[in-house]
Amino acid sequence: MKRTVPFIVLGVLFCFLLVFPVQTLEASKTGLLLWFDSLLPALLPFLIVSQLILKTSLIDSIKKLLGPVFRHLFHCSDDGTFCLICGFLCGYPVGARLIALQIKEERLSIAEGQYLLSFCNNVSPMFCISYGITQAIGSEKVLPYLLIIYGSALLFGFLTRPSSLPEENQRVKKQTPSAENIFQLIDVCIIDSFLILIKLCGYLILFSIISKGLLMLIPVYSIYIAPSLTSFLEITGGLNFVSKLPLGLWRSSIGVAALVFGGLCCIFQTNSVISETRLSLKTYILHKTLTTVIALLLFFLWSFFSSFSINGWS
Repeated sequence: MKRTVPFIVLGVLFCFLLVFPVQTLEASKTGLLLWFDSLLPALLPFLIVSQLILKTSLIDSIKKLLGPVFRHLFHCSDDGTFCLICGFLCGYPVGARLIALQIKEERLSIAEGQYLLSFCNNVSPMFCISYGITQAIGSEKVLPYLLIIYGSALLFGFLTRPSSLPEENQRVKKQTPSAENIFQLIDVCIIDSFLILIKLCGYLILFSIISKGLLMLIPVYSIYIAPSLTSFLEITGGLNFVSKLPLGLWRSSIGVAALVFGGLCCIFQTNSVISETRLSLKTYILHKTLTTVIALLLFFLWSFFSSFSINGWS
């Protein structure tokens, strides 16, 4: 059964490519433009710089400065501090990528990496504010939404934190081999970052085609089904459909759920950067789902206790 379902999905997708070449081309162009206009300029600098920091002594300064705070709040190691910071600031899948790198270098254990992955691989604040809250949700109240979206992840991380602090002095760390000079190091980080982004481009095009095919099956009058389905598949295209809904509770709740969960495309992107580790994708999906439920509960509580007018969410 596990092998049958992927074969059926691939067969249906292949038939769609043959029967609807025009729609396939249109969806491919949409995915490629989303990658070129959004993902490439937003993620590439963060991927390069974050890897440079990990491979130089600058990471030690960051750990000394912020490590004690995060150890106290989340019971994580000093090495997990940088993953936490970048996971909240840089967007998918930078947090997951840094966790995988540190596991390979034996700076993080599998258990701590799985814990950090559960809440520090998120949408970037820049994308969340500009494209998610103000455009898709259509709200001028940015701060409450930011607190709900990122607060739900932090709350999940705090509630599921390990019972004790990790033993730093008992972990054997593998040192990253030093490059001959800074130029060689930059070259390595650039090539590695582009390889990751090429994978993400492929996933984005693939999910754009899948979304296009499913939308052709949805009746025009199902105004809430299309945004919900496309957001579940791919966040950027899905939020575009959310922005066309009437202002109100359902538009806001779909937008919040999409921004927290990230969509199947982001899950596949995350899997592409953790596939060489022993991190569990199923556990990550479960944790993301629970975090989305927490975010929706916080959102409905906030909307209940806030006396909104008919356009109160804007």
